[in-house]
Amino acid sequence: MARQAYGHRTPDIGPADFASGWICGVRHLASRSARGSFWHRHIETTVVCCLRGEYTYELHDSPSVTLSAGYFLVIPAQVEHRHLRAVDPVGDRLEILLSPRPPKPRSHSAFKYESCRKLNSAILKRALSPEKCGKELLSACRELYELAGRTAKHLSPEELGFARTLCQMILYKMAYPSPSATRRIAVPFADIIAWMEAHIAEKINIDRLVAHIGYSRTQVFTLFRENTGLSPADFLTRLRVKKARSLLESTDIPACRVATLCGFASASSFNAVFRRQTGTTPLAWRRDVATNSQL
Repeated sequence: MARQAYGHRTPDIGPADFASGWICGVRHLASRSARGSFWHRHIETTVVCCLRGEYTYELHDSPSVTLSAGYFLVIPAQVEHRHLRAVDPVGDRLEILLSPRPPKPRSHSAFKYESCRKLNSAILKRALSPEKCGKELLSACRELYELAGRTAKHLSPEELGFARTLCQMILYKMAYPSPSATRRIAVPFADIIAWMEAHIAEKINIDRLVAHIGYSRTQVFTLFRENTGLSPADFLTRLRVKKARSLLESTDIPACRVATLCGFASASSFNAVFRRQTGTTPLAWRRDVATNSQL
C-alpha cells in the first residue's frame, strides 16, 4: 500500500476550496533532490505544468513522454505511470486534478455544466503529448504554483478567490490555446543548445555564452528562463548529467573519464552532482542499466 500511495499527496488547495465540482485540487510540487518514484495511477485527470527541470514519464502500454520547463502534460485518469527509471528528479511542477466526469458545477465555477464537459473533452484531446505554454499561460501557472505553495489554510478569502479564477483561466487556455501560444522553441535557442553540447567538455560560463549569443547578460538569463525555467548554469549542469547518463549507458568508458568528457571539474563533483540529479551514483546507474538489459 505504501508504494501505491506515491503520487497521491493531499492537494495544497483541495476540492472544497475550489467548490467548483470539477476541479479536485492543485498541488505545489518542489523537489530539491531526486527521490524514488513508483508505478501509480490517479482517479482524476492530472494536468502537469513543468516550471523547472525536466521530467520523463514512463507509461504502461504507451511510449515514454518527456516534459520540459514551460510545457504542460495531460495524464488521463487511471493511466499507470512513473518517472523514468523510478527516479523523481529535481524540479518544480504544478499539478491540477480534474474529475474525469464533470458533475454539475457549484457556486464557484466560472463555467456551466455543458461548458465544463466541453473543456474536459478539449483537455483530454491533448492527453500524453507535451504542449508548450504561451507566456501568459506560463505566468498564470507560476502564480497558481506560488499560491498553492502557501496552502489553502494560509490564503485570505481574496487570495483563494484569485486562485480559483487563475485555475479556471489556466484550464481554458490549455483547452483552447491561441496559435501564438503553441509555437515551438525558436531555432536560435536550439542552436544555442547544440553549441553547448558541442563544447560540453570545455569551461562554459556566462561571459562565454554572452560572447557567443551576442546578447547582454540579462537577456541571456531571460532567454534561458523563458525556454527552460532554469538559469544558464543549472541548464548546463542538467545537459552534462544527461550526456554522462548516455555515456554510462552506451560505453564502458571509466566514470572518471566520463566526468572529464562532460565538463565536470573532478570525479568527486561529478559524483555529487550526478547523485543529486538522479538519486544514485554514476557506477550504480551503469550497473542498473547492465542488469536491466539482461532481463
